[in-house]
Amino acid sequence: MVKIRFFAVLKKIVGKEEVVLDVEKGTTLEQLLSRLERDLPPCNRS
Repeated sequence: MVKIRFFAVLKKIVGKEEVVLDVEKGTTLEQLLSRLERDLPPCNRS
């Protein structure tokens, strides 16, 4: 389990103070960021 906390501007953009995700052992930061982009549309860099 990973808890991601958002502060300041990102907290406003995402609309949440924190997100808790269940991740498998060995999950990379790149995979985690991709999941955040998918699950939290405001985080999409496009």
